[in-house]
Amino acid sequence: MGLRQRGKDGIHSCQQGAAAFAVWFGKELGERYGFAPAAPATWATWATGAWTGDKVYGPLGCA
Repeated sequence: MGLRQRGKDGIHSCQQGAAAFAVWFGKELGERYGFAPAAPATWATWATGAWTGDKVYGPLGCA
């Protein structure tokens, strides 16, 4: 089974759901406005940083 995209409440995005949305949204904007979004490697350090394990995300059941 893959990683959850939304929390148990069905409303809030999990970290991986937010990252997937950012990739999709960047691609859509790039196609519409003619620019190349930043490569995921440029923000991978932030996207996988220590903040993703913060206890504030625990209640969402994203693990």
